[in-house]
Amino acid sequence: MAPSDRASRPLSGQELDRLEAFCEGENEFGWEPMPFDMLQGFLCGIASAVEEVSAEDWLPWGFGIDPWPDPRPEALAWFDLAQRYYRMQIAALEGREDAELVFYDEHPTTPNRFTLWTVDFLDGLIVESGPLESSGDTEEVDGLLFPLRVLAEALEDKERKKFEAKKLAKLGL
Repeated sequence: MAPSDRASRPLSGQELDRLEAFCEGENEFGWEPMPFDMLQGFLCGIASAVEEVSAEDWLPWGFGIDPWPDPRPEALAWFDLAQRYYRMQIAALEGREDAELVFYDEHPTTPNRFTLWTVDFLDGLIVESGPLESSGDTEEVDGLLFPLRVLAEALEDKERKKFEAKKLAKLGL
């Protein structure tokens, strides 16, 4: 198989399992990768970002690589898996493939199982572009991001109060 064909094919089930185990456990490189569910959220955010983000910019974040770049030849196999996994997220977001979102069971420090995924999705959106509010109409951007911020427990106090007031109003209180 030609290198370009290999680079464009989705990960097999076995490769997905290897990548998940790599993210969830110790690794020979001493990297501190994001947990697998958070990595997926982060990559979906990268794919949804206003500006294109190169792998050289997101790989150190996603895999916790410091210093970057890691020159060891063995690292290239993991970079390849991560980049292929990223392309799988793009295909799912574009509707070309079924989306298989990864949400682990609730963590004791989070209110729901979507929080960590969503936090990293929001981080992925701003890796290169900075605050999203500067990318368009502030009210429209805020409206689009509001549900994500709710899930990520990332509402500013002002937003939280407005949200709580609306919820109370719906309850007739």
